[in-house]
Amino acid sequence: SADAAQLLSLGGKYSELLSLLNQKLSSLLVAEMTPERNFWFQAANTFYSKYLTSRQTIVLKVLEEERNLHLGNTFQLLLNLTAFFDRCNENHWDTAWEIMSDLNIFPVNQSELAPKAEAYSNFSPYIQNIFHHVVVKSMESLFHQHSQFKTSLATVS
Repeated sequence: SADAAQLLSLGGKYSELLSLLNQKLSSLLVAEMTPERNFWFQAANTFYSKYLTSRQTIVLKVLEEERNLHLGNTFQLLLNLTAFFDRCNENHWDTAWEIMSDLNIFPVNQSELAPKAEAYSNFSPYIQNIFHHVVVKSMESLFHQHSQFKTSLATVS
């Protein structure tokens, strides 16, 4: 798969490459830290840094021409979710929740419920298939922050 990713990149087959990266990122998102997981997340970050850091890139132009911008959006969301899961695994709950809050994928009041449900239905299957893990880790993050807050109140009293 690593060779395939390299060939796709060299051949300018960015839609296929992003599909491969999205598949690998989503399948390894909640996995333990392994050499395979590290390899794919490093490859994804390298691709992002090299090809997607500026507004107008050849990759975005190709994706737009092929009507595949959704692949780039999914890729960006998966990179952010990776950072979120990594912060959770490091027990950096405040930082993890900041990432999740910035992603703005959960409703914060009743009026946001329908639009967020619609947004979920527009997520790629790569995101939808792992979304339950995102919900659980988000709740875990909030629980830990709540526990830390209660502990800090008890020590102040």
